[in-house]
Amino acid sequence: MIAPRNWSGNMEEFSRKAAETLEGIGHSDVSEPTVRLIRDYMQRGILGDVAKKGREVIFEYGHLARFVAARLLLADGWPLSKIKEHFDLSSPEEIEALIPGAPNRAVLALERIRSESAGQSGEPRQTTHFRGRAARVSSIHGELRDALQRLGIPDGRPATEELTLFAVAPWCQLLVQSDRLSRITLEEAEDIGHAVTASLISHLTRKGTSR
Repeated sequence: MIAPRNWSGNMEEFSRKAAETLEGIGHSDVSEPTVRLIRDYMQRGILGDVAKKGREVIFEYGHLARFVAARLLLADGWPLSKIKEHFDLSSPEEIEALIPGAPNRAVLALERIRSESAGQSGEPRQTTHFRGRAARVSSIHGELRDALQRLGIPDGRPATEELTLFAVAPWCQLLVQSDRLSRITLEEAEDIGHAVTASLISHLTRKGTSR
């Protein structure tokens, strides 16, 4: 348990308790929960509804569990928008279970969120959203198999190859054949950079002209 279930506190107390909790579960390397960060999570809806007493916000145990769980998921690579989506579909107990040391299903809950994010959940939540998504994925797989078979690929599976991904920025990735990567020269690397730059400029120029 990260705090007594009847815990409550103002912004300063919430920030201090969140920092103590993260440190207590071995995640002191996660950035400090500043007031600005907490307010940002409030505006994004990650903490849920927060009550006010006069001009002061009052946090409760559930808000603390949401904040700590969100920080752990963020450190694990999940975007805030996906974290909010899962919190909206999860019970307070399921959110608490994401925190190491919580008295229930910590590993299972984290694995469920990971598998649902990848669209491969073994036990999908019984909601219209996930049932619809599962049906759509199944339909796409069927269409892909039929299309590949018509193209002469008998097993209905696309050819695969090993690729190395370079994340130049969170929104920009470069894929290179892994077996070719070791043979790329410095000159070829520079040419690739120039080609990417030219391609982007060409695209942006066409986009601006079409407006």
